[in-house]
Amino acid sequence: NHPNAAQISGEMSELFQSIFLNTLEDSEALSPLQSLSLFYEFSELTPLGERGDLIVQKLADRLASMDLLDRATQLLENQIKFRATGESRSRVGARLALFYLLNKQPQEALNILEITNYGENPAELQSARRELTAEALIRLQHYEDALSVLYPETGSEATKLRLRALWEMQDWTNVINNAEDALSARTNLTEPLTAEETEILLKLALAYCFQGDYTQLRYLRDYYGQLLPESGYKQVFDFITNDTTPLDTEDLSVLSQQISNTESFLDIFRKKLDEGQLSEAIR
Repeated sequence: NHPNAAQISGEMSELFQSIFLNTLEDSEALSPLQSLSLFYEFSELTPLGERGDLIVQKLADRLASMDLLDRATQLLENQIKFRATGESRSRVGARLALFYLLNKQPQEALNILEITNYGENPAELQSARRELTAEALIRLQHYEDALSVLYPETGSEATKLRLRALWEMQDWTNVINNAEDALSARTNLTEPLTAEETEILLKLALAYCFQGDYTQLRYLRDYYGQLLPESGYKQVFDFITNDTTPLDTEDLSVLSQQISNTESFLDIFRKKLDEGQLSEAIR
């Protein structure tokens, strides 16, 4: 009943928001665990609506960036249970699924995507959720299901996921078809290949090896050899496409495993995580 209680409460709320939205000078000096402790101690000051959701997400991002993924998932789990509804619930569910995938918990990612499905999501969010679902299914070795989920998607990330599923299935014919389509869709066919395009090219070359199509291998070498930047990938490509010493079974097995490990759908999110911008990756 103190006459200044309402004023003090308002000031506390403003200070709380300033700390967690990083508008207060030196708020970044708090460690992630100090931030988490402060948040739980004064959680009743979390505002309703988008501003409160942003506070939770920024704190979750900060925890995840310090590899405190279990703590980050706890925050988002609570947000889904007690705060988020409709499209917001679906978006938070996608971000939580991403944290689960980064924490090597694909089944949990799949479960949360299922229970936070919302039929009126914007197209961009729907695509992100499909890609996350496909990533979880691929990690669970449900390749056919992953391909079914990706069927409507045509973006670059969906193309990479589709190619990965086919690669794991050892469906060399469709690996070739999808890789050729991806490379032929380049805006400028004479530009040097990007790292992602190089990975697609390596898979295409190895798929030709597995099918014994050395005519196409020579074409790849002649056409793409000059478009590859100097790197370890170029050396691998030259090794695969050389026509003087055909690769034996052991060579193919080793290279196949190495190429399988070179790229990941989650790489883009890990980069965002390092930059403290993970929540911006799923809108």
